[in-house]
Amino acid sequence: MSWEELDYCPSCGMPICDISCYTNENPTETLGEGLPLKRILYVEEWDGYHFDFGLSVVADLKQSEVKDFISKHHRHHAPSVGDKCRFGVMFQDHLIAVAMLGRPVNRHNDDGSTLEVTRLAVNNDLPHEITMNACSKLYSSCCRWAKQNGYKSVITYTLDSERGSSLKASNFVHEHTTKGGSWNCKSRVRKSSKNTGAKKRWRKLL
Repeated sequence: MSWEELDYCPSCGMPICDISCYTNENPTETLGEGLPLKRILYVEEWDGYHFDFGLSVVADLKQSEVKDFISKHHRHHAPSVGDKCRFGVMFQDHLIAVAMLGRPVNRHNDDGSTLEVTRLAVNNDLPHEITMNACSKLYSSCCRWAKQNGYKSVITYTLDSERGSSLKASNFVHEHTTKGGSWNCKSRVRKSSKNTGAKKRWRKLL
């Protein structure tokens, strides 16, 4: 994706740190009345200028929409079968990341007071400067929903090779590293994941 960050306003030519034309008196008022403008990006594939007032989290996404996004953008998993709720992160009107929150996959963790972020995916075709805070926002939204609905903790898993920077930023703690393996067995035949190595389990107490 081709993009460029501008240090000036394309309308008035003023430096971005001193832009005054994005107000009620300006035709661009619908871009964010009263909000601080962080930067302006020119993204050719998105048909022009995009005015960054920060990322927003939405909770009214259809499950089918989230699953389609995960199928396209998750690095190593298909979508979860079901969930309790789901969140997305928007950059203006573009969906750039999603998360699914549901019951823990491992029955030993399914104690009635714990939920699991079973899937989180980001559109990594976008510049890191756009998506850099998306994961932290999703983890925080999932934890907030879980706490509001009476749950005591939220867990999630990452590959052993992943650092978990967004999880640490959201106050998750690495509590265990699994030995890995497949969920497929004779008593319950399942499709094997291609990632059967060790995984880190992270938990946040609410």
